[in-house]
Amino acid sequence: MRTSRKSRKRRAEFRDILNLISSIALIIIAAVLLIFVFGYIRNTSFFDVLKFGSSSKDKDIVIAETTADEQGGTTESAEAVVSFGLTWLENGKLVYLLNQSEISSYDRENIISLGEYSALASYWLDYGGDIYYFGEDGYAVSEFSEGAMEYRFDHDFMLKSIEYNKNYHGTQTLNSADYPGLIVTKTLWAFLDKSKQTGDFYAIKYRKASDSLSYELGGGSNPQYTSEYSMSVVDGYIYYLAVGNSTDKVLEPIVNKLFRMKPGDEHREIAAENVAGYKILGSGNDLKVYYYDGTRIRAADSFIQDESMKVFPEDANYYVETSGSKATLMIEGGYPVTMESASFSAGNFYYKLAADGEILSVASKSKVSLGGYTYTVENGEAFGSKKARLLRQDKAGTIEVISAEFIGEVGNLHYDYGTSRIIAEYVDADGSAGLLSISTDGDVDILSDARGSGNKCTLYSIQNGNAIVKTGDSSQVFKTVSLKATYPLAIGVDPIMLESDDPQSETVNAAEATAAAASAEAPTTNSSKTAAAAETTAAAPSGDSSSGQDQVVVSQGPEDGSAEAAIINNNTVDHVGPGE
Repeated sequence: MRTSRKSRKRRAEFRDILNLISSIALIIIAAVLLIFVFGYIRNTSFFDVLKFGSSSKDKDIVIAETTADEQGGTTESAEAVVSFGLTWLENGKLVYLLNQSEISSYDRENIISLGEYSALASYWLDYGGDIYYFGEDGYAVSEFSEGAMEYRFDHDFMLKSIEYNKNYHGTQTLNSADYPGLIVTKTLWAFLDKSKQTGDFYAIKYRKASDSLSYELGGGSNPQYTSEYSMSVVDGYIYYLAVGNSTDKVLEPIVNKLFRMKPGDEHREIAAENVAGYKILGSGNDLKVYYYDGTRIRAADSFIQDESMKVFPEDANYYVETSGSKATLMIEGGYPVTMESASFSAGNFYYKLAADGEILSVASKSKVSLGGYTYTVENGEAFGSKKARLLRQDKAGTIEVISAEFIGEVGNLHYDYGTSRIIAEYVDADGSAGLLSISTDGDVDILSDARGSGNKCTLYSIQNGNAIVKTGDSSQVFKTVSLKATYPLAIGVDPIMLESDDPQSETVNAAEATAAAASAEAPTTNSSKTAAAAETTAAAPSGDSSSGQDQVVVSQGPEDGSAEAAIINNNTVDHVGPGE
């Protein structure tokens, strides 16, 4: 009995020892497991996955980046457990890793290998409205230049500013003599017209791949201006930006505004204002235009037709505005004709214009055609004095003298429908210049207000019952001359036929030959030829012809000169093309 009790007691003690050992073992196992779990959590990229919202289905991978130290003797490895998509490395660099389903969506030239994985490179990424650029090594950049546009990125490598660099001088290709600032796509070329400049901006020209000619964007009547190297061509549109700080009335409507215009269209569209620089991503329905307004990156969400764009139609009302020694051609509404032209038609005047609308010169006219007659002034010399008289010629070629002779010399004839008289420049026997008012009956009067204009009086415009002239005296200024205040110089006479064998008829023919020669010396553009041809026609309001008379009359705006005006407006067309 005692033996049995002792045996049970020994077995109980043995079980207690086993339980204690088991408990200790479980405690050790639990501690080891806890240490393992803590170590795993500390070294995983789980929180990075949360940061970029990666799907739980994304496969975690490891990238090892090995770099040489400054001594060049040893290397160190930076490892990070990462996931597909935007991925931060432990060394602070950012990459975009592609999974197999994404690779086919990108061009091969924009994919590189990082270890055994694929990443974006040399690529702009729009990630939910945040813009990144990955360099050729696959890493997101903190700054980047693309032509004249300079891009800056924040500490998270998101785009924070775009600014135009006015000191950028382009590449050899961009500085081609034939195509400066050239932008090329498969269907369209865009480049600068260095011969047309206003401020720091140049006119834009384009050439379609299917065409051998180049044209002004906006047409000859309204060329579009841009800063150098700020153009882009996307989906057939030319995007352009004139960056500057100008309060000039001519430049104000375009400065720091991003426009786009399709070649051949009459109107441009505005994408944004207060633009310091811009970037276009995508095309078609995926097109996104981002720009920097000086404070932050914004997206242009619409394109609106720009109502401030001025066009200069041939039948518009134009006038001349003067200030000191400068004259500017204006369109009705108070806007300058911002168009460089060798021969711009306004009424029956032809002007050579600078890009800002300043009138550089006015074409001289030797004849006026009206009511079936062509009127000219015969200038000659008798007994050492210069003399002149008014002639008219009908359609049959018969020439008649219709005024008495008077001393002096006459040129540059323009018909004014307000007074129904011919206004002409005049220099008297003493060399003093002025203006004449001549009736179609041959009466010749001197305009009183034009006296004292020096040795030359150049007629620039006839408007509102006045003539605008530039004086030839030392001041070289413009003044307004009333067409009403006159005094007589010569009277009209009954028409006297000028016989073909009359020595004076040679003077008429010589005058016509001189006018033709002067036209031939003008710049060889279509427009200058048009101006010479148009000298034979006076401008007048439509319908201002008397019934029963055979007249050659056109309107105040050259409504009957559309063909000529079209030639003038296209006088900037050049033959261009590779190898030419």
